[in-house]
Amino acid sequence: MTPRQTATAHAIVAGVWLLAVSTLTVVRYAPPYLNADTILNGVMSLQNVTLYFWGQNRLLNLLPFAAMWVGDAGLNLGLQIGIASASFFGLLLVLAMFARRAVGADRSLVLPVFVALSSLYLLVVRPEGIHQSAIGHHEHSLAALLAAAAVYIAWFSGARAWLRAALAAPLIVLAIGLNPAMALALAPSALGAMLYHRRIDRIDAVLLAVTVASFGGWSYVSSLHRGASYDGLDFSQYPRHVLAAVGGLAHFVNLPLLAAALAGGIAILVVQRQSNRTAGPVPRSAAGYAAALLLVFSIGWILFFSANSWVRTNAMHARYFIPAGFALLAMAALGLSVLFRDARPWLRTAIVLPLAVAAIGLTAARPLPFQEYAVFRPVAALPRPESGFYAGDYWRVWPAVFRDLMAGETAFGLTFRGEGNRKAVLRHVRAEIDRTGAFSVLCIGQPVETCVAQVREIVSRSRLREASKVSDEADLLIMTR
Repeated sequence: MTPRQTATAHAIVAGVWLLAVSTLTVVRYAPPYLNADTILNGVMSLQNVTLYFWGQNRLLNLLPFAAMWVGDAGLNLGLQIGIASASFFGLLLVLAMFARRAVGADRSLVLPVFVALSSLYLLVVRPEGIHQSAIGHHEHSLAALLAAAAVYIAWFSGARAWLRAALAAPLIVLAIGLNPAMALALAPSALGAMLYHRRIDRIDAVLLAVTVASFGGWSYVSSLHRGASYDGLDFSQYPRHVLAAVGGLAHFVNLPLLAAALAGGIAILVVQRQSNRTAGPVPRSAAGYAAALLLVFSIGWILFFSANSWVRTNAMHARYFIPAGFALLAMAALGLSVLFRDARPWLRTAIVLPLAVAAIGLTAARPLPFQEYAVFRPVAALPRPESGFYAGDYWRVWPAVFRDLMAGETAFGLTFRGEGNRKAVLRHVRAEIDRTGAFSVLCIGQPVETCVAQVREIVSRSRLREASKVSDEADLLIMTR
């Protein structure tokens, strides 16, 4: 084949692989781990796509907006988690593209690095970690993909400088709107390039300027919306919280398998060097510089967000440190690129093929309908209130609402974050009162008093007429205004 035909074939295989692993990851890891946070994206897309995630003044609603044209509830949510998964593996592909340039290799290196990197991820990261990073938090994966794509276009596209800047700028704006913390990755990228080249290139100055302007612009927009503060710092018991962050990330990884993979890679690299089959690192290695910058970024992210008050309020959950894991994946891409750069084709195949087969074998699973997902089981037998309102436990209310939406019924959540749909709720309340003189609310997993308070947060001046127990976990409330 000609070089052009080879490049086309590699691009097709990479696209097929990306689609395959993205789909298999959703099929395998969404059923046991999907939760109310992700389901709420589907509710927002179907009922009211606001600028930000309901009840917040950050996290641009890109996915709900992208899926809002899909009226079927199940297809809508399926599309969103599919895009989230594809965004994560798309990020791995872009990391492989960066890595091959860092080691000075040709484009043929991208495919084996991408397949090996994604396979190792599926083999080494534990199921909950895969769900959290690839499905459950697109505010990290999609934002990182947009940011990485912007930098790649700015640095490596063959277009004129003004066109590269014009293409990269909107991606940066969207990335920071989706996750303002992406500015902490984009700014060091531009500054790092300046330090590496020992000059200020115009495109790097543009990247830095657009990043700063986007962060400032979105901060102003955020100030116009109500929401919790995410900027506070608290250094009390700081070492303990740093260790908790590191421990949370380590919990996501099968450490013995990771150690085995590292040992195997190092052993192969040593054998290659001893047999003089590699040319060694390129002079003033961009790969080494990039690896050092990535390591500093990963450590810095952990240290900074370990002191963040919002992260501490949420029990130092590992999801807040996922970008640090992305940096480690980028380092892995660099390592694989060094390993494969001068490896003979048979050796690349001997490494990549078993990894790919093992990853597919581990990830393959039978597709399940949403009704059989673990998140819907606790609410499957709950009766639907005539008015379609639910209050109480956040983690069960939104699955109950979405259960009804999938069945074609009208349903609204009056629990935490339900205020994002206040106008539609009030319209439905008025319609129900006009029709029956009251509206019914199913209170799930909380005392009646708590549910009544939640209802009043959204439907002011409402009062409880009567309450009756319908199960050990639910009460039916009849309310009026």
